[in-house]
Amino acid sequence: MRSHRLAIKLITSPWNLDALRARTIIGRLMGVLLKNEQPNGNGEIETDTDEMQIVAGVAVIPVCGAVLINVPEWMTECLDICDANEIQENVEQALSDQNVQMIVFNVDSPGGLAIAGDKLFDVIEAANQRKPCYGFCADGCDMASAAYEAVAACRELRAGYYADGIGCIGSYLAYLDDTEFWAQMGITFEVFRSGELKGIGESVPLTQAQRDYLQGLVDQFGANIRRNVSKYRTEISPDDMQGQWFDGKTAAQRGFIAACEKDLASAVRAFQGF
Repeated sequence: MRSHRLAIKLITSPWNLDALRARTIIGRLMGVLLKNEQPNGNGEIETDTDEMQIVAGVAVIPVCGAVLINVPEWMTECLDICDANEIQENVEQALSDQNVQMIVFNVDSPGGLAIAGDKLFDVIEAANQRKPCYGFCADGCDMASAAYEAVAACRELRAGYYADGIGCIGSYLAYLDDTEFWAQMGITFEVFRSGELKGIGESVPLTQAQRDYLQGLVDQFGANIRRNVSKYRTEISPDDMQGQWFDGKTAAQRGFIAACEKDLASAVRAFQGF
């Protein structure tokens, strides 16, 4: 068995992951291990790095992977996730650097926690008052849900013609009702509560009050995202903020982005002339 296939098998087997996800994890691991072995000394912006880079007065901050908050460093280095707190630190560093004239967020994220998107929206909105902020999503990449909300306050957003998923505005919560499974195993659960909403999801069917509470949370976070997005992306129709997503060309037509660009370098040049 070739070494890369062995590595994929070692990851997929104990974690029950598909091979595609395993390849993604391995790719990120290799990037971490080799990032110091391939220095970029030509003054050009790298498009495949997870680290903030400052080139010719432009701070490029990656927003890559699922957007979470307060994540252990080893997880952000090994898995396809990013930490809102770390992105905030990068923003603060760029704001305090006198050489930085503008900030560009290089986004490839399907979204993440609603509270992480809410936080980054506030961080970027405040940063944009001090230095111009912009967002870009390359071909084959996503700028969706909480990640789109995060950069919605930027002065302008652009994407590749073949960006994969832009938009997906809203929120959702998945609940697994496994009571029938345990019943077939001869196992039953009885939950003693001090309040109707305490211990939701402890392997018992949801009551109507619990369903209403969870739906209320989803509605609340969804309303937050739509309000934040609509504040700056005024061309987007409410009909297009019902959870659907669009490729780069369609996103430009529907007001999610200002225009399409060939790559990050082209987008930066466009932002500099904004």
